[in-house]
Amino acid sequence: MGLFSTGATAESGPKASTDGAFQAPSRTERAHCWEARDAFFKCLDHHSIIDSIKEHSLVGERCGKEGQAFERDCASSWVSRKEAMFCETPFDDGIGSVL
Repeated sequence: MGLFSTGATAESGPKASTDGAFQAPSRTERAHCWEARDAFFKCLDHHSIIDSIKEHSLVGERCGKEGQAFERDCASSWVSRKEAMFCETPFDDGIGSVL
């Protein structure tokens, strides 16, 4: 493990290209990420967890399996951004909230 490594193994982390930059995920890899994200957010909704960042221990208890799959199947930058977006997004009050 290097000084600045994330601890991800070569199999689970993004693949490096020949010039050293990371390759973008394939369509299949993105689809797996979206499925894991949707399952995680569905679990959060089911347990009425509004802020997964502030309520981290509760998330671990109730949605730990889904959260691990989300973190495993998606890039870490996607995970942190999607969790923040989920916490910031107000609930939809219908068409009246748009007008």
